[in-house]
Amino acid sequence: MQEPRNNRTRRPGALLLSAVLATSLTPGLAQTAPQTTFSETVDVDLVNVEVWVTDSNGRPVPGLSKEAFSVVHDGAPVAISHFSEMREGVPQQLAEPTTPVEQAPQASELASERHLVVLFDLFRLTPASQKRLVRDLRAFMSSGKFPAEHTLLLRLENALAVAAPFGSTADEVDEAFEMLEKSESSAVDLAADHRQVLGSLQDLWTDLNRPSSSASIRSIVGQVTGPTASQGSAGTSGTEPGAPGSAGAFSGLACEDFVDRAEPILVRWSEKERTDTIATLDRLTDAASFLSGLDGPKTLVYVSDGLGLAPGVAATDFVRGVCPGYQTDLEIDTLSAEISESFYHLARQMSSNRITVYALQSSDLGGDLGGGAGQNSADRRGTRSFRRSLDTNARRGLTLLAEQTGGRAIFGSKDHHEAMRTIAEEMGSHYSLAYPPPAAGAGPDHEVSVRLSDPSLEVRYRRSYSDKTPEQWLAERLESALYLGMVSNPLSVRLGAGNIAPGDENLFSLPLHVMVPVDRLAFAERSGRPMAQLQIRVMALNAGSRTLVIKNRPMLLPRPGAASGEMFDLKLDLELEEGRQMVAVGVRDQTSGEASFVSTTIQVGSADSDS
Repeated sequence: MQEPRNNRTRRPGALLLSAVLATSLTPGLAQTAPQTTFSETVDVDLVNVEVWVTDSNGRPVPGLSKEAFSVVHDGAPVAISHFSEMREGVPQQLAEPTTPVEQAPQASELASERHLVVLFDLFRLTPASQKRLVRDLRAFMSSGKFPAEHTLLLRLENALAVAAPFGSTADEVDEAFEMLEKSESSAVDLAADHRQVLGSLQDLWTDLNRPSSSASIRSIVGQVTGPTASQGSAGTSGTEPGAPGSAGAFSGLACEDFVDRAEPILVRWSEKERTDTIATLDRLTDAASFLSGLDGPKTLVYVSDGLGLAPGVAATDFVRGVCPGYQTDLEIDTLSAEISESFYHLARQMSSNRITVYALQSSDLGGDLGGGAGQNSADRRGTRSFRRSLDTNARRGLTLLAEQTGGRAIFGSKDHHEAMRTIAEEMGSHYSLAYPPPAAGAGPDHEVSVRLSDPSLEVRYRRSYSDKTPEQWLAERLESALYLGMVSNPLSVRLGAGNIAPGDENLFSLPLHVMVPVDRLAFAERSGRPMAQLQIRVMALNAGSRTLVIKNRPMLLPRPGAASGEMFDLKLDLELEEGRQMVAVGVRDQTSGEASFVSTTIQVGSADSDS
């Protein structure tokens, strides 16, 4: 959404990349320079907003003029400085050529320059959903309606991995889909977790509604939560609840006992769901970060059966279903508030990198949980509440990410090929607005509101974004170079390697030389001398072990004399494991704002260590 000033360039999980762009290595002599810290913000020339307008029937509305739109930034109206309409990836000519309207520089991408990222969340896809969605999306890509070379396929299990990188041929993308179709989904375990917590609550309720229940209660609660102090008194409830199968009646005393004994199950399950959700959001954050190196708008299709906003809500709703009078005692507000803020933080980061999310869901998570036979009516109410809550919550997270980034959440579609065709059309057909942001406000987060003069029309757009620190901007662009091979070199940086020698603790010492032409840098007076201020960041990823080494080095460099040569040779010592290292280097001139990102591969030690 935002464009850094003077930026001409094209994060980290255990991302696996099939290829990295290599540059030549040349030896050089090291020359160190004084170091200093720096603090500043990345200047933003324009805030870019892609806008989709539809009528009440969901049909796209073309042909609107700039005057049909108004933009509010952090509650204050701003003037639209750039405007264009894109159709099929081509900017449209104005109906009235005499009207002085500029086109946004970032709004003129051709169809071949659009970027599609498809992320299959194998941890959150049931096997049936996985096969159906992979089959449908494979058919869409085989149809040629979107260029394969501008498609990135990612899979998410315990980590984020590349199935097919940008630049792949149609055959390579098809092979990647075939492998995805054969991959075993991790959601089998997720469904088993759902059945376990539901079964534990069902058994606990049933045991409390039969006369002698102490041994079974201790067994069930212990299986899910481990021993707790409260289980020492689990032998009796002090009540004689009605028999199972009675006409929906439940004892208030039985509910009081049930809520007390169910609490450790709910707490543990909520924490597990929280941990799993945060891990998924972290991987999505990784994807949002390294995609920053791609210029212009990007479309991320997130393929998943659900991502919940409220950890543990399905389990607590089971208790509410059997014991409605105890609703307020079971809220887990702290966890829900934490997760919700994490979702909004991710949405802002995606919007900052001009990523629009489309969520594709094929099946509901609560569809295959068993139960039904032998349940009393209260138990059935609890089971229905569990299923309904599980599915509703799973959709809430997908909906939030899609709506906040200008995309859409598509649930239960019978034809994902058609859904992908619509997404591809929307990638190339929208309105592009841009405006200079007002002076920096109180914080880094900003809200954007786009309004139409015709209130009957509906509008979608990215609703917020976050400013980036120089460190964050440099790190994200460097990850694009490391993981996607997105390099850019306006500073004409060259890399060199000195002699690699054994170091401590089975590591190797690599002298990395970063060579920067003097005439490419901007010098400013500091302490009476012209100085160049650089920030250098290095990432080295071991291809075998996936160990990531990061090194930062701020530098102040006095302008050299005429006899000192025309190249700064800056040495950084890296301690690396044996194996093939993928190395990316980012150099930012803090005075001019120019930055270079280059990458290479270096073999450290024996080549056999990669296996």
